[in-house]
Amino acid sequence: MGGYIGSSVGNVANAAERKQTYSITTATTSLTGLAYTPTKVHVFHNGVRLVDSTDYTATNGTSITLTNAAQNGDEVVVISYPSFQTSDTVSAANGGTFAGNVAMSGTLGVTGITTATGGLNVNTIKDSSATSTALTIDSTGTVLLPNQPAFLAQKNAAQNNIATSTLVTVDFNSEIFDQNSDYDTSTSTFTAPVTGRYLITCHILMEAVDTAADYYQLRLVTSNRIHYSTKDWGGYSSDPAYGVLDVIVITDMDANDTLYAAIYQQSGSAQTDLNTTTCTFSACLLA
Repeated sequence: MGGYIGSSVGNVANAAERKQTYSITTATTSLTGLAYTPTKVHVFHNGVRLVDSTDYTATNGTSITLTNAAQNGDEVVVISYPSFQTSDTVSAANGGTFAGNVAMSGTLGVTGITTATGGLNVNTIKDSSATSTALTIDSTGTVLLPNQPAFLAQKNAAQNNIATSTLVTVDFNSEIFDQNSDYDTSTSTFTAPVTGRYLITCHILMEAVDTAADYYQLRLVTSNRIHYSTKDWGGYSSDPAYGVLDVIVITDMDANDTLYAAIYQQSGSAQTDLNTTTCTFSACLLA
């Protein structure tokens, strides 16, 4: 039989306990009529605390079996403690629902899907490094994506007398803006930072168009495919002073794919010039 540890039975607080006393009149090992949670019960025999699984067995929640029988005149006290959960908390293991507002000053890490019923009240969302604002919702409800890949470029000098029967890269070597810094003015090339769907536009104003050319073609060349705009000015009685070629397309690009604009004149004379600031080239990530 284990020795007594702690205060006497009479000093044990009963604010959160159930206590049942047995006054033994005949030798017995069975204590019945109980309601307890296994492992949350203490048994005292004549004031001596017994050892669970050594001096008694308490596994079914309703009865206890003593290893050594209590005798006539003995007193056995059973004190049990109910399972409890701290009031008004959300379980870390099982989850739950916050009914009120929750404020947090530190970093919130979320694994899995985040949903918001009744609205998600935030005005800025940082990137994974928490150093740059990735999304802002202003007071009007407008969503701003300050790092969303987007650029607009133009020429800072004319390209004169473009070569014929060969593909000529259009020198869009001056940026109006380059959000996320994905456009290289030295090569007139955009490099997609992420896989997605991109809106691309290109406008070319040509001067001294040659009616002897079979056709002119503007090409947007990506790593995945080429998009064309083709026009023939052969029906004109004289060389037009100006000619326009445009391409507007939504296309797929993989991360690190490249994009540039080029012009092709089939046959004719190398007399056509590409105007300066009226030629524009742009792209932005849509999805």
